Amino acid sequence: MSWVEKTGKHSWRIRYPNGNGTYGSLSGFTSRKAAENYAHDLENRPPPRHLDQPHRLPHHLDRLPLGRTRRPAP
Repeated sequence: MSWVEKTGKHSWRIRYPNGNGTYGSLSGFTSRKAAENYAHDLENRPPPRHLDQPHRLPHHLDRLPLGRTRRPAP
């Protein structure tokens, strides 16, 4: 769950969990309400499609030689 913090006389930031045990932040909001609205949108946005529906990746990505590259010889 994200939260809002006051960072200056007229500035606010959002703190949010990254999912790996750390916290990220977004700053530069000029009002508490703007920060709260953005935090609400951040929490309620749907997950990216490609994470739960790999068949919806752009068609050109299936041609990338992922996992087939070799390091150059030293």
